[in-house]
Amino acid sequence: MTHSFITGNTYAFLHGWSVFGDRNVVSGEWAISHSERFHQLLTSSTSLWRHPLLLPTLLLQEHLFRASEFSWRALSRDVTSVEKDLAVTKSGRLVTTKHAVPEEIKNLLTNDDLRLRITTRVNTALTDAINFTTVLKWDQRLGQFIQRVDKELQRNCDEGNLPLGLAKDLESAVDHLLCEAISATEYIDSVKSRLEVQLSVVCFQSPELPNDTYKMTQANRL
Repeated sequence: MTHSFITGNTYAFLHGWSVFGDRNVVSGEWAISHSERFHQLLTSSTSLWRHPLLLPTLLLQEHLFRASEFSWRALSRDVTSVEKDLAVTKSGRLVTTKHAVPEEIKNLLTNDDLRLRITTRVNTALTDAINFTTVLKWDQRLGQFIQRVDKELQRNCDEGNLPLGLAKDLESAVDHLLCEAISATEYIDSVKSRLEVQLSVVCFQSPELPNDTYKMTQANRL
């Protein structure tokens, strides 16, 4: 991306998945293309067209939009599905008492194929959550980078090239996007905690099952 303070024009090249396609290349689900989203964002940001950091800010906004879509439509759905199958949404305070272990968990501990399938689902969701956290931290670093460059521009540009009001508008937008990134990171941290609980359920030892079964379960988990 380049910007000319003489002409006020910004030029950028966008490369990657779904720039023009309307399908997620991984899941195959329908998704708004990057080009369409950028057109919508640019159309609604006419007052900031002269700002050299508008495009990086819109990239951050687009990235967080897709992150939110993945979080609610894919990751949260998968986690809730696993929790339902493992019955971890019920109170665990009486798990050591007689008849406290749900029938689903008993089947899980005695059925190797079922246990392997549910463990794979939990591990896949946990891996997605870990990778997603890395992506959200990149969003935070991008937002912080935009803030640093914006302050540098304000120090070195005269009022004619970068009006104060224009700078303040973009600064507010970036602050808001950074808050979104931090909030999303905190939510994914809670998702990871829920998935760790699910893994503990997979490894749970039922008081009604022999110890050999539990050892076999632990060996399979390793």
